[in-house]
Amino acid sequence: MARFEQDPMNEILNLWSPILSENQALNINFHPLQKHINQSRLMDVLEEVNIQMLNNVGVDINLVIDHEHMYNQIQFSSGLGPRKSQRFIQ
Repeated sequence: MARFEQDPMNEILNLWSPILSENQALNINFHPLQKHINQSRLMDVLEEVNIQMLNNVGVDINLVIDHEHMYNQIQFSSGLGPRKSQRFIQ
């Protein structure tokens, strides 16, 4: 709870997984009719929103590198994805 209060975007992005069945971010209820939408389409749209929001807010790369629990943010930066972000961290 304390991490969510300090950095809610990071905690929401930590729920993200590129595998549909493991993506816990889809369990967040944004709308009452959300369960009736194709889950893969919802995942694509939420990924786009994650990228837009992270790029609007920005990310402190030095802070992310120092804290392992923040690594998931890098994959939503423009021009990076899951594979490039893992290579960047290494």
